[in-house]
Amino acid sequence: MRLFTAEQVKTKTFVCSVRILGAGSLSLWVGFLAYWLYSLVG
Repeated sequence: MRLFTAEQVKTKTFVCSVRILGAGSLSLWVGFLAYWLYSLVG
């Protein structure tokens, strides 16, 4: 049971971190795309 709950905690932590990274990287990705298009045009 301890190993199972530990795995559950790891899974929950991983999912939460992925969501946080996803939200942060989404804005970073949009900014990167805008910068890339700007460098192409410029």
